[in-house]
Amino acid sequence: YQAERNLDRELGTKSLEQVRTEAKTRWSEYFDRLRVEGGTEQQQQTFYSCLYRALLFPRIWHEPDNEGNPHHFSPYSGKVVSGVMYADHGYWDVYRAWYPMMSIVFPERLAEILQAWVNAYTEGGWLPQFPAPGYRACMTGSLIDSIFGDAAAKGLRGFDLATAYAGLKKHATRPGDPDRGYGRRGIEDYLRLGYVSSDHVSQSVAETVDAAYGDFCIAQVAKALGHHDDAAMFLKRSHNWRNLFDPVTGFLRGKQANGAWLQPFDELEWGSPYVEGSAWQHRWDVQHDIPGLIGAMGGNATAVAALDKMLALAPAFHVGAYGQEIHEMSEMAAVDFGQYAQSNQPVHHLLYIYALAGRPDRTQYWVRRVMENLYSPQAFPGDEDTGSMAACYLLSALGFYPLCPGKAEYVVGKSLFPAITIKLPQNKILRIQNDAPNKSSQSASFDGRPLTSSILTHSTLMGGGHLRFHS
Repeated sequence: YQAERNLDRELGTKSLEQVRTEAKTRWSEYFDRLRVEGGTEQQQQTFYSCLYRALLFPRIWHEPDNEGNPHHFSPYSGKVVSGVMYADHGYWDVYRAWYPMMSIVFPERLAEILQAWVNAYTEGGWLPQFPAPGYRACMTGSLIDSIFGDAAAKGLRGFDLATAYAGLKKHATRPGDPDRGYGRRGIEDYLRLGYVSSDHVSQSVAETVDAAYGDFCIAQVAKALGHHDDAAMFLKRSHNWRNLFDPVTGFLRGKQANGAWLQPFDELEWGSPYVEGSAWQHRWDVQHDIPGLIGAMGGNATAVAALDKMLALAPAFHVGAYGQEIHEMSEMAAVDFGQYAQSNQPVHHLLYIYALAGRPDRTQYWVRRVMENLYSPQAFPGDEDTGSMAACYLLSALGFYPLCPGKAEYVVGKSLFPAITIKLPQNKILRIQNDAPNKSSQSASFDGRPLTSSILTHSTLMGGGHLRFHS
């Protein structure tokens, strides 16, 4: 019966041409939120191809009844229940760019998606790690922390933040069942030692830094709800990344339960204690405390030199725990970007660290090279990964990027097109102008006022106005 209802609602007696016209109209409405002007034909094709690809995920899992109210078969409880549900989104992949992009361009849809993840918690008892469509164990961490932390920091409404917080606190303080797709792997070590030991978890560095970042994001939710003691506790825990920072090598390293560093240390070896990368790709996995990491490394000059070296090294790798060459290794080695592997998500924020370290010109140069050399209508740098690779491009093309989802701010880069118009909620407009798209910008302004830092707040952007990159 529901299938017949869906068929009648979506197709009915419409001709193929009517269906095609309606689909084109709907996609035009989506594309109209972001209008780019100028640039080459290939740049425009790449931009809108990325927007199309980003909006294919997550998949709608709910269906309307006769009154239009949403219902779904719950992959978490096995029952048919009311409410919205989405599926097929890997938080490890998409938290960095996709969710922040949606918070700007499609915040109303984002709120509905977040409510779906809240529904997953109420139906299954735990927040999912990788809903596909239900619980699935995949990748590391509990990066759903990030998407709720980002929404809380930005004041997004339209979903049950309090219930989301109950789920976040549960997996951050109690053991779950990571093999079944919920809970943090290695949480027992993390709570006892302040890090996940290499004795018990192979991807121990990745799990530790993901947990520390997750704690920072949960603190933002606790703060928004007025749970100040919890916020302070999680914020303190967010500094646990320091337990794995080695001041001698300047890298995040695996550590045994007895406090000894995991030996030997090979900065080009992929896998344990990292995930889908080596020490180089995971060197900056402290999005929430980049100033602290830069300080631990020795200051801005040292950080810039480390980024320069990453991009200048040969794209070599040692297969390590993987035992064979995996496609992420091949994709990194196929392009001339050193150890910077745009083909996988852990590096997507790295080029914007240049700006925080006093070299915005290096951010502009390398981000543009990535957009020009690695993205086209014919080629992508790696897996789409449910919209993440496209969203990274889109935000970079707009001229700003969320270095740390969970902070209501963006690091300024440089827009790709001479002009971009973004339609915001409440009929507000954000106009982005680039006076010299093919040159490095020496300055930028917002509504005529010079930008005195590399940070733009979310509230500034969402208020509408004119962001201009000067020649």
